[in-house]
Amino acid sequence: RCNAICPGTVESPSLKDRLAATGDFDKAHAAFTARQPMGRFGTPEEIAEIAAFLLSPASNWIKGADIAIDGGIASFVQSDVMGLAALRLKSDRDVT
Repeated sequence: RCNAICPGTVESPSLKDRLAATGDFDKAHAAFTARQPMGRFGTPEEIAEIAAFLLSPASNWIKGADIAIDGGIASFVQSDVMGLAALRLKSDRDVT
């Protein structure tokens, strides 16, 4: 079996280092958090729960899956892209 866990932004030492490197940790943290559909970062424990599930017999029927555990960011981006594509199609029809 081969499945992929696709995490979004996870609260981690690396994230904290990158936010601190901006020179204004609080401002960067607030801005980055505001972009998260659920209004928070994921936790390492939440990612581990998906990994544990995939290792369990309960996931035996799951094969070749990309599992987004990202607080909804993939759905948000996909809907935004689909909305732009619909506008482009409408615009193309209006021109022809």
